[in-house]
Amino acid sequence: MHHLSTRRVQVPARPAITDPRWRALDAVVAARTSLGLRDRDIAVLRALLSFLPANRWAGPLMVYASNAVLRDRCDGMDERTLRRRLAHLCDLGLIARRSSPNRKRFVLRDADGDPVLTYGFDLAALRDRIDTLEAAGRQHAAAQHALRLRKAVLRDRLYRLATCDALPPDLSVLITEGRKLLRRNCELSEVDTAIATAQRILDAQADSETISAYGLTVSDRQTDRHIQSSDQDSMTESVDEPAIMPPLALHTCLNAADETMRYAENRPQSWSDLARLAETLAPAIGVGGVLLRRARDTLGPFGSTLAVIGLVQAYPRIREPQRYLAALITRASQAPLDIPRMFRSLTGWARFPAGNPGSALT
Repeated sequence: MHHLSTRRVQVPARPAITDPRWRALDAVVAARTSLGLRDRDIAVLRALLSFLPANRWAGPLMVYASNAVLRDRCDGMDERTLRRRLAHLCDLGLIARRSSPNRKRFVLRDADGDPVLTYGFDLAALRDRIDTLEAAGRQHAAAQHALRLRKAVLRDRLYRLATCDALPPDLSVLITEGRKLLRRNCELSEVDTAIATAQRILDAQADSETISAYGLTVSDRQTDRHIQSSDQDSMTESVDEPAIMPPLALHTCLNAADETMRYAENRPQSWSDLARLAETLAPAIGVGGVLLRRARDTLGPFGSTLAVIGLVQAYPRIREPQRYLAALITRASQAPLDIPRMFRSLTGWARFPAGNPGSALT
């Protein structure tokens, strides 16, 4: 194998937020679902933050603005709505109300200009919770990504059920309920249960079609499954054969498929680990054992592993991964397939040199 050149591509990063007020607001927005915040809560909090000097973030964070001034900052929000949103922010502990005896908001200063008495809304609690809010936002984003992936899998299973021949009429209820699940907010466990139910039906139908087509007996099917199991075991064992050189560096593949790595219990340390992860994730995108074996036979152990990992990374951009993989297998059976280029295409062009299928990726 000829030596491959190395080239780094710098992906433009999101500009850093230097103003601590807007970092705090972004943290709240990221965690808004877990906090139960509405758009108007965010608007009121943004208005409160706009009264604070950015260069005094480490000191007292008291806002003395009246409701009338706050309403103007909130684009003329109704006063009753403003009061309710302020009370909600107080209940959540993001701000604290420091009321004067006459319920006005103001500050009394001494001769040197230092505050003696301050009345208004204190945002120090928000400042102290920024790290916690950012962590909650990241956790929510990861959960939403997982839910979107599983909903994409459920959509695929429902589509396959709907196109099945001779489907029992009572299963139309399952399809209808599954489609409702796709449209509403739900728990990941609900989607997983629906996927498992749909998959059992599809597997049962596939088994019945196989028996009808080939006349297999029960013992024949058991023998066939034993052979399939042996094939799967050999897939991960042969991926580390010393005679075969991997098309890309392992760490390059792991970095490129960063979203896919979220579903690994432990980050793969070898190509065998990556192959096992691919086998685990393949059913989640509709790639069954037969198609997986075809991929290995045609694309080789590295190619089949990278194809599955790349297809998981590309979800839900590629709606029918099993058809995509079948097309790759057909193409590879007619002419050699450029594995690095295929993997670049699936995981995203922004990470790699465009138009250079021979470059090594690091």
